[in-house]
Amino acid sequence: RIRLNDQWADRYKYLQLILEVYQFARDAAVAEAWLLAQEPYLHNQELGESLDETLTLLKKHSTFEKAIATQEERFQALRKLTNLELSQREVTQETESARIRERERAIEVAVAEFRPPPPRVATPPKSTRSTDSKNEESRPTPAIIAPQEVRTEQTEI
Repeated sequence: RIRLNDQWADRYKYLQLILEVYQFARDAAVAEAWLLAQEPYLHNQELGESLDETLTLLKKHSTFEKAIATQEERFQALRKLTNLELSQREVTQETESARIRERERAIEVAVAEFRPPPPRVATPPKSTRSTDSKNEESRPTPAIIAPQEVRTEQTEI
């Protein structure tokens, strides 16, 4: 049962990682398509031959800068490492062996729950003693030792 739960949890984590990878690929493809669509604008050498054309080009340039600013968040998100990349960094021989030891310990605990209790060993019958305090063995009371006074000699200078 524990192994099945562990396999189910591992499968869920794996599917979550794959989902994130596919989402990253989708976002990267969208960002790349946007960049490719903006490339002709960047290669445009037109400066405008009149004041109206130049003002129109300045408005287009301002619109382009705003579009870049809105896309900046998307590009920042693409720079972040995915959980798959982070988990690959974290997986080392020690962490993997610790995870395996923890799983084996959990299996041992679960198996121990279903094991029958050990057989009881017959113990010799206890002697019957009277509960009367006169018949009980008396224990010696510990001696109370008073602390000794420590005398310190005071020397005059």
